[in-house]
Amino acid sequence: MNAAASNKAPLSPSALSAARQLSDFIRAAPSATAALQAWCTERTLGTDRISARLLDGTLLEAPPPALLGALDGTQGERVLARKVALCCGELMLSIARIWYLADRLPAPIADQLVQSTVPFGYAVAPLCPQRRTISTKIYASIDAPDIEPDTVVEHQAVVAAGSGTILAVVQERYQRALLGAEYASAAR
Repeated sequence: MNAAASNKAPLSPSALSAARQLSDFIRAAPSATAALQAWCTERTLGTDRISARLLDGTLLEAPPPALLGALDGTQGERVLARKVALCCGELMLSIARIWYLADRLPAPIADQLVQSTVPFGYAVAPLCPQRRTISTKIYASIDAPDIEPDTVVEHQAVVAAGSGTILAVVQERYQRALLGAEYASAAR
């Protein structure tokens, strides 16, 4: 079966179960980046450090309404955005859209996010981030044109510093490649 056809194949029951496990694993972690690193290592998907590749530059539309309200920004606060693919080596793990309040970050962290492709989770790690998931979707198959065809799990979440200060809102779409062996069985 060619790659394009397998991307649209519905998930098998075992792959759907693995997608739920992935979702729960990420929801339980304070950082999606750290969770992805652990997931890849534990499931032998790769040991490379998670990296971010900028997609479509750094300009994004405003966050979806549910996320915009959760951002809790005050008048005049700068909201910056990134759209990245998080990868382990050459394996694309997720597509993340991040809207963050730059003025709430220490200057070196804010500068790092603008000037490099470091994953947001690694950049804010010194702030002891915590995630609060707003919504979760598990996709058995993808029909919608605005959803990447390899997406199996979508999270929308608020990221706060350990102090409770809201730093960002994120929309993360986790890819089939994270399912490992279950992915191969889903495509047959």
